[in-house]
Amino acid sequence: RAGIKPFWREVLQLDEADNPDDLVSATGDVPLVWFQESGDEFYWDVNGDQWTQTFGAVTARIHLTDELSANQSKQVCYTGSFGSRSQNCLISNSSDKQESLITVEASDLGSNQTLTFAVGFNKGTFTLGPEIAEEKRRQALLVGAAVGAGTLPPVLTLTFMIHRWRKYGRDPRGRGVIVPEYLPPKGFNALSGGFILEETLPPKAVSAAIVELAVKHYLVISEIKKKQFIGSSTDYELELTKDVSALSEEQNKVISALFEENPTIGSTVKLSSLRNKLYSDLKEINEMLAIKLSSAGYFVGNPAKTRNKYIGRGVALIIAGVALSFTGVLAPLGIGLAISGAIITIFAKAMPARTKTGVETRDYLLGLKEYINLAEKDRLKVLQSPHGAQKTTLDPSDQKQKIKLFEDMLPYAILFGLEKDWAKEFQDIYTQPPDWYRGNWPSGNTAYLAS
Repeated sequence: RAGIKPFWREVLQLDEADNPDDLVSATGDVPLVWFQESGDEFYWDVNGDQWTQTFGAVTARIHLTDELSANQSKQVCYTGSFGSRSQNCLISNSSDKQESLITVEASDLGSNQTLTFAVGFNKGTFTLGPEIAEEKRRQALLVGAAVGAGTLPPVLTLTFMIHRWRKYGRDPRGRGVIVPEYLPPKGFNALSGGFILEETLPPKAVSAAIVELAVKHYLVISEIKKKQFIGSSTDYELELTKDVSALSEEQNKVISALFEENPTIGSTVKLSSLRNKLYSDLKEINEMLAIKLSSAGYFVGNPAKTRNKYIGRGVALIIAGVALSFTGVLAPLGIGLAISGAIITIFAKAMPARTKTGVETRDYLLGLKEYINLAEKDRLKVLQSPHGAQKTTLDPSDQKQKIKLFEDMLPYAILFGLEKDWAKEFQDIYTQPPDWYRGNWPSGNTAYLAS
């Protein structure tokens, strides 16, 4: 058809189910003429359809040897712009003793119009030369190289990172069974406990730390109701009520974040004023705990540095891969490098490793979570077991002991996301609000307090 750039067409093998007569043009007019089902075809655009000038006359002459002429079967020509099936052209044949000549002519071709012809030959007249085989081999090599460049780097990176994690990032084997624990771990607080569990500081650990400081009477939490045009809103005020010199470094950092530098007893702050500030201090507290706990032997190395090292490498590979993906020939390699960078970045979270001591502490904290999850009757059984009696005793009828248990474990329940379930188990243990909380108190409702 008209408008195809000149090329030698290879033999097209049609399946038996294909019927060339059923094939029509994109415009639905003159059916396509297919020679390939019966043999070979020479298909040629004479002047091409990219010229904006007009052509008064276009002529093409196809010179055939007698041998080729004897194998020549069909002829057809088209004129017009791209996709046209117009046949305003003439094909004539002549011969002499030396050769046969096919002449194709057209006149008055407009802008972007071309003359196109197709000459059919008996099947097997032409065979593919070594250049075609070489080109196919070259194309196959290029495709193979592109596939290899896109898949090999991610496969090698994944293999390397799995090996790296097994060697450096995997925790030592723990005790295997999580035993319910019913006392907070000695020397730990909600902040350090949260870091041990997550290998980084979870944001909810700050909320747990505030409640922990209140329970230990360093803070008083006051609920403030504000009337609005429609309904009311609730804010909370924190008051520093005790000298903080005995607190850990990370707890003092929380106090500084709450009350600014050098707070004094009696200092107050409203939580609404800290909405966009408090959690901005998380990064500094996180770095502080990473150094402290790794130096104390809970981690093989500084978890923050270990994680950031792999994230940095992963991001660098992603950037390099994205840059290469726009270079054309190196695009597959760029995609492979970008995927490799993503794999390293994903593995970064798993690369910090705890020591044996760190694993034991993590298992203890998980035991604490297991204990908080227990129903009341099962919790009492644990406390009254020989193992439990060695650490503490709890008289179920003693409200003061039950309140102490509830308050001591409340920060960790918040850390584990179980504060509502924990509060339900201690419903109505208060006859009056605790001395660390001031505000609306519906019948000593612990669920309201946890909320």
